[in-house]
Amino acid sequence: MTKKAIITGVGGQDGILLSDLLLKEGYDVVGICRPSKEIIYTGAIQHLKNIKIIKLDIADKNQVDQLIKAEKPSQLYHLAVCHHESTLNRHVDTELDSRMLKTNFRSTENFIHAILNNFKDCRFFYAGSSQMYTATKKSEIVNEKTPFNPSSFYGHTKHWSQQLIDYYRKNNNFWGVTGVLFNHESIYRDEKYISRLITRSAAKIKLGDKKEIKVKNPFSRADWGSAKDFTQAFFKMLNADTPEDYIVSSGIEHSVSDIINIAFDSLNLDISKFLLYPNNAKEPELSILGDSSKLSKKLNWEQKEEFKSLILNMVEHDLNLLKN
Repeated sequence: MTKKAIITGVGGQDGILLSDLLLKEGYDVVGICRPSKEIIYTGAIQHLKNIKIIKLDIADKNQVDQLIKAEKPSQLYHLAVCHHESTLNRHVDTELDSRMLKTNFRSTENFIHAILNNFKDCRFFYAGSSQMYTATKKSEIVNEKTPFNPSSFYGHTKHWSQQLIDYYRKNNNFWGVTGVLFNHESIYRDEKYISRLITRSAAKIKLGDKKEIKVKNPFSRADWGSAKDFTQAFFKMLNADTPEDYIVSSGIEHSVSDIINIAFDSLNLDISKFLLYPNNAKEPELSILGDSSKLSKKLNWEQKEEFKSLILNMVEHDLNLLKN
């Protein structure tokens, strides 16, 4: 019997890559997106042409309930997310916070109840975030035993969902897990994220379509991994013998400057001629790294794509995309 998987946030990089993985594994795939979302995914149509797309509001309890009743999935990957852009100064925005609460937490509650009430055999994966922690020192390493301490409202909504899943797992025999995801990139990354902003800008400058690149702080550092490797982790977590939460990370810290240098060097561009950033930019005193050794040991997960290769692939993709 063919297995069926539902993916929320199917238009994001993780949804695209996970769809491709599940199709290769022989799953029927149902992709969920917002009712207002246009189904146009540049460069990703080959990954999504063989899946069923359903538009619905995941914050609507009745719509989610009907979805589970109708589709009866064996697996559900909840990747849909709402958050503020990291490139902007964060101020209190009650409307945005309300959307984050609905998308990141209330929807999780809806899916849990719909599964327990209609199809208990469905396994549930939730995409958590490194923002469920707060760094207290430079290059601080966290693992599954590190106490959660959200660094933002977004992080709080992610933590609340993790706690809700853990509660129902312990008290209602719910098969649900949270993957605490650190930064991860791919050719399908949205341009509002710094990695894709850099690789696409480098390609545009190479082709003469842009004259400069502006970044907020080239000295910022983060734990960056490969989205393709991460989606393999999602799949392993839902096909494990027991439901457990895991850190998913590269465990290696890189700076924004590292991405810039790799991208521009690969195109033989002198970055000093194009890079602009504030004079007061400096290396942050705090940063956080993830320890994914539990995932590697228990589920035999491995990272196959190195950081430099990842950035080079993104640059090549953007250059070809712009040329064509």
